[in-house]
Amino acid sequence: MWKVRNRNFEITNKHYYKILIVTYILVGALAQLIMITSLFSWFNSYLKKQIFEMGIEQLDNIDNIYENYINLYHTQLQNTFQEPDIKNYLYSASSEFAREYKISRSLNNIISNNGVIDYICLYRNQTIDFISGASYPGEKEQKSIITKLQASKDDMQYFLIKQGEKQKLCIFQTERETLYGKPERGIIYIINLEKLQKKILEQNHNGNYLFIFSKDGEILAEKDKIADKDRLQIWNAIRNQTETYKSKEIVLNQIKYICNSKSNVQGNTYIVMLQDFQFSSQKLKEAGKNIFITSIPVLLLVLIISVIMANKIYYPIKKFFNELWDSSSFMVLGDEEYSIKKMEMTNEKILSQINAISSQYYSNKILRYLGGNTQTDLIPSALMLSDRGEQCVFVLFWTEYASMELNALSIKVHSTMETLCKGCKLQIFKEEDGDSFLLLIKEQKRINKLSLREELKAELMKVINEVEMEKGIRCFCAISKVIDQEKDLRPYFSKVFSCTKYNILGQSEIIMDTEALNNKIDADIPKKNYSNILDYMKAGDCQTAIDLLEPLLRDINGYEIKRELLFLAEFATEMNQIASGFTLNSKQYQTYYLNHYVKITSLFDQKQLVLYFSQIMMDTCLETKVAQEKSIRINMMDSIAYIQENYKSDTISLEQVADRFHISVSYFSRLFNEYAGMTFPEYVNDLRLTYAKELLLINPEASVKKIAEVCGFNSVSYFSAQFKKKFGTSPSAYRNNR
Repeated sequence: MWKVRNRNFEITNKHYYKILIVTYILVGALAQLIMITSLFSWFNSYLKKQIFEMGIEQLDNIDNIYENYINLYHTQLQNTFQEPDIKNYLYSASSEFAREYKISRSLNNIISNNGVIDYICLYRNQTIDFISGASYPGEKEQKSIITKLQASKDDMQYFLIKQGEKQKLCIFQTERETLYGKPERGIIYIINLEKLQKKILEQNHNGNYLFIFSKDGEILAEKDKIADKDRLQIWNAIRNQTETYKSKEIVLNQIKYICNSKSNVQGNTYIVMLQDFQFSSQKLKEAGKNIFITSIPVLLLVLIISVIMANKIYYPIKKFFNELWDSSSFMVLGDEEYSIKKMEMTNEKILSQINAISSQYYSNKILRYLGGNTQTDLIPSALMLSDRGEQCVFVLFWTEYASMELNALSIKVHSTMETLCKGCKLQIFKEEDGDSFLLLIKEQKRINKLSLREELKAELMKVINEVEMEKGIRCFCAISKVIDQEKDLRPYFSKVFSCTKYNILGQSEIIMDTEALNNKIDADIPKKNYSNILDYMKAGDCQTAIDLLEPLLRDINGYEIKRELLFLAEFATEMNQIASGFTLNSKQYQTYYLNHYVKITSLFDQKQLVLYFSQIMMDTCLETKVAQEKSIRINMMDSIAYIQENYKSDTISLEQVADRFHISVSYFSRLFNEYAGMTFPEYVNDLRLTYAKELLLINPEASVKKIAEVCGFNSVSYFSAQFKKKFGTSPSAYRNNR
């Protein structure tokens, strides 16, 4: 049949063509106006934001440079403090020319290599006892250093001292009687601030003013000096800053500036940058002018393209409606067979596309239902069985290691299984970023091919072998029991999905049957399996502990996967307990335990698991080593304090002190030598002889024998020999010469 075309209602006639062209021109012009307005508004705010961010980035760079220098000096202080000669000097009341000469050389090397230190002081007994450097402080300057040092609470503080118009920065490393107590002894670096600020602010910052304030408002460094009143105004603008970054406008000498500041709470400093507001505004105007000149031809080009696109759209629409009108009879006159075939091909293509979209949409819906536990959830139609007289099995596929080729792999599996499982319906469901995909095989119950389990496994083995040969990927699968009731869908899917967890432990089999999992041991795994590994970690032998990890995974093979995962979470928590150095309470233990369980179950393969535990082991061994070193340091400090209190006793000995602090004699002897810079007998003799030297002068009537006994010497001859060896003269001669 024919249908007559009505030209009066044709949408593509000349009248509509003109309307379409005019409409596109108007829309293009309006779009151009909106774009120009929006572009300038956006560009203005964008440049302001960029200026602020560039300023903040510069502040961060300066802050990092300053912090790096201060941290470097603190590290040098700590290392210098541990040098045997310096430590011996600080702990001993005596003075020796050779030792002081070594100390002076060491400190002068530090000063010459550093470049910003004026001089270094050694402090003990509330006095500056030793000074090394190019300059020498006056008495007033020394008193100022001592006063401010004694007022400090810890070694992370610093203070400023003035020498005329110049300021100097003092940082220090000390030992204190108690936490936050007064320092007893230590080392002080006196840093030239002018030299330091040249290092910090040596980079070009485009003419901006830069300042580093201390927490008390004192200038630590500045680029381009300004008047004191202007500096005070800047300090008042930032002194109460609580946030890390802040930007505000201030006026100095009738000139408007943008004041960007950063507060460093840890370092107790404020980094400030002043940017000329008028200079920035001028830059904004120049940039705006350039963007305007550039945008006009671009927008005109957009308008021309819109007109061209109008024509490009018009003619295809016209052609489409013409074809639609011509085909309204659904037949080509004289060739009805060709028309029917063309319609069938078009319908088949449309149905194929609709099916693909539907399959993609249902994947998430199906997997979400199978992984849920709400009883009221509606069963998706793809999973309905009993009403249709069907039964199914789940086959879950995954690879040995995380792979990006799961989509291609799923297509290969589907096409191969479709050939092998004729008469069955196959559907694949996969999450967008999942590590596995689910193959659903359905059939009519009367066919009952799925119950032939060994044949199905053989077909799956063929598929896996083909995939490995073609793709070079080793994959595994888990197969469920035959399901004919909807109520069994979720439980059997859960069992199939749990098989993927065996891959974490390296226990995946090529084909895993959920029925065979019932033979696994359902009991707690004994802690003795990992107890020897914990012993190695406590001893600091991290590599041996890591080497025993894979044998441990083999030892626990045979238990249910949930038992194995819980066992590994417990093992990781026990390592955390070792690292902490104390027994975790129940709440802390539970928190660590759950955290590890979640992380372990989110892993994919054994490589990731070994890496995860290796990292925990290395962290634990490091924490254990640090704790042991800290404990040893405290014990050594306590032992030296004990010796200084009891050196007069003739019963004090290396064995007695080592036993008191629960350290083996040989180990204590070696540690003491490293820590004090001399052997135990030498140190005790040094204390006794120093004390004897004082007694000889303040008790002229006491005999040498009596003084030897008081100082802990059992033999007068030994005392005299040691005294002469240390001081170059006998006790009697020393007393007479004084």
